[in-house]
Amino acid sequence: MELSQTSEGRAAQRSPKRALVASALSFLAPGVGQAFNGDLKGATSWSVTVPALILIASAMRVTAIFLGLVSSLATQLLLSVLSARSTFRYAKSHARKDGSRSTLWLKRVGAATLAGVLVVALDYAAISSATIRFYKVTGGSMVPTIGVGDRIAVDLRYYHHHAPQRGDVVYLKLPNGLSPVKRIAALGSDVVEGKEGRVFVNGEPFDDRDRVDVHGLDARWKRMTEFGPETVPPGQFFVVGDNRAHSWDSRSPDFGPVDRTDIKGRALYAYWSNDLSRIGQRIE
Repeated sequence: MELSQTSEGRAAQRSPKRALVASALSFLAPGVGQAFNGDLKGATSWSVTVPALILIASAMRVTAIFLGLVSSLATQLLLSVLSARSTFRYAKSHARKDGSRSTLWLKRVGAATLAGVLVVALDYAAISSATIRFYKVTGGSMVPTIGVGDRIAVDLRYYHHHAPQRGDVVYLKLPNGLSPVKRIAALGSDVVEGKEGRVFVNGEPFDDRDRVDVHGLDARWKRMTEFGPETVPPGQFFVVGDNRAHSWDSRSPDFGPVDRTDIKGRALYAYWSNDLSRIGQRIE
C-alpha cells in the first residue's frame, strides 16, 4: 500500500511540470503539446486547425485589408490560448503512473517532434498557397509613400484579373533577382521624357512626388533626369520610384522598362512601419 501511494505521489508531482511543458508547446504550435501528452485525437485535430484557418482566410482574401490581417492574427492567438488550455487540462486529468520516467519522456519528446514537423509542413504549405503575401521594403526609393523598413502586404493575384494602370504601386520580380517596389508611370506606346527634374508622359507631367534638383548631379544621375523623348515598347511598363533623386528605375538605361511578366503584385497597405501613422494605411 505504501509503495502504491509513493508511486501516485511522484506522478502527481511530475504532472504539473508535464502539464506546463505540454501547454507551452501547444501555445507555440497547436497540436505539438497534444502529441507530447499522448493525445493522438487532439494532436490530429489541432495540427490542422491553424493551417485550415490560413487557407480559409486566403480563400476569402481576409488579409487584403489591414483590419482583416489584425482579425486573422487575433484569431490565431485565441486558438493558441485555447489549445494550451485544453492541453493543460488533459495533462492534469491523464497523469501517467506507470512506466519508466525516462522512457515516458523519450516517447513524449519523440511524439512532439514528429507533430512539430507535421505542423511546420502544413503551415508552410498553407502560407505558400496564400495570394496575399507580406514583404519588408529595405530601400528608400518609394519614400515618402513607403518608408525604409516598412512591411507591406502585396496582392499577388490582383493582376490576374486587372491590367496594370498608371499610378499603380507594384511589386516586381526582375530577371536579375531583385524585387523592388515601384510606381507605374507609363504604359506601352506612351512617350516618356525627362526634363527639368520631372518625368513627362505623352507631353504631360507625371504625378511627381519629389521633383529632382538637377543642379550638382553627377553624370549618371543627370542621364536619369534628362532623357528622351522615347516610346515605351508595347507590352512593357515604365516604372519610377516616388523618391526620384534616390531611385534606380526605368529612367536608367541599365534598368529600362519592365515586362508584364515582371509585375507580380500590387502593394496594398503597410502593416508595420517605424512611422506609426502609416500602419494600416493603403498604399496609393
